[in-house]
Amino acid sequence: MTASIEKLRIDRQLDEALACGADPLHLVEMFGVAESTGIKYANAARQLLSTPIEDHLAGRVHESRSPRSR
Repeated sequence: MTASIEKLRIDRQLDEALACGADPLHLVEMFGVAESTGIKYANAARQLLSTPIEDHLAGRVHESRSPRSR
């Protein structure tokens, strides 16, 4: 799979959202994104953090939960 700049950016922002406890203000400050974008990534991180790992491993996490589909 080829990684594009856009995919890398999305991955980095979501990774940071997971690492910072899904704090949207941290994401706004860290990446200089709009508040709505920080909230979007924080919500996606919260969803991932609240989903059992078994669901992730079994492929039962829906694409609608990812930041790109919002």
